[in-house]
Amino acid sequence: MSDIIPKNPHDQFFKALFSKPELAAELIRSFVPSDVVQALDLRSLALAKDSLVDKELRAYYSDLVFQVQADGRPGYVYILLEHKSYRDDLLPLQLLRYIVRLYERHVRRSKQRLPLPFVVPLVLYHGQRPEVSSNILDLFDKDLVAFHRYVPSFQIEIANLTQEDDSRLRNLGIVSGVALLMKHIRDRDLQTKLPGILDLILSTLAARSGTEAFEMVLRYVATAATSTDPEELFRILEEKGGETMGSVAEMLFNKGLQKGVEEARAAILDLLEVKFGEQGSKLAEEAKRLSTIDALEQFRIAIKQAKAIDEASETLRRILSNQR
Repeated sequence: MSDIIPKNPHDQFFKALFSKPELAAELIRSFVPSDVVQALDLRSLALAKDSLVDKELRAYYSDLVFQVQADGRPGYVYILLEHKSYRDDLLPLQLLRYIVRLYERHVRRSKQRLPLPFVVPLVLYHGQRPEVSSNILDLFDKDLVAFHRYVPSFQIEIANLTQEDDSRLRNLGIVSGVALLMKHIRDRDLQTKLPGILDLILSTLAARSGTEAFEMVLRYVATAATSTDPEELFRILEEKGGETMGSVAEMLFNKGLQKGVEEARAAILDLLEVKFGEQGSKLAEEAKRLSTIDALEQFRIAIKQAKAIDEASETLRRILSNQR
């Protein structure tokens, strides 16, 4: 796919939304113990530019580092998004590596190296396994109790969206709809849940953050919901997008228009795959022959109106014939 459809939509969606301190604060209030939340001055949350995830692991993990104060003392909240679809029991070891990196950076950059800052690690998980380990001790032989004193122990706060009841997620305030969407994004029956989730997002996140946030949500659904029927998904997105947002097709296509024919063509190829799945990918090869903005615009409208791949294919052949 082109850059218009991101290779890792979960990463892009997570960072675009939760890099906003207001939303990060709501996430922290929802999943970090109340005594810690009360001690933190969440008004002081400030996003740091650092990313601690190794390059080779960025397909599976995304992270955000926030500086924060607690009783006037500096520290960090480290939010890690894990979106692996398979079991990985070494998550606590990954967290240990990233926390040590934070300490090392503090020592290098701070004039007052001690005391070390506190770090609150929060993992946001929406993969497909039921349990996520929250303590590095879980990785060691439990019978060798005498040696546990040599294990660097720390608590990880886990926001396991997969295991949370929908009723609890609906009560998370401004992030409630986003949490539900991330939980169900891979469900095969997402289209039955999606209208209600989008209504919730409109009444919480979009009501507070405006159309830009809702556009982000629509794009995330269009690019990350790979297990549901693409035509039904496309219909729901257009219906919920409304006049204010336009269709997902228009959003993607207009982004491409800003960069000329090549990007517009790339957007068209992505739209075919979003709406028609594997069949759309095959037709995309033929659509690569579209060479003008006018032809691309005609075909975009055809994709939007087509109820089946055959209709889009017939229109494409007609446009290509007129293009010669």
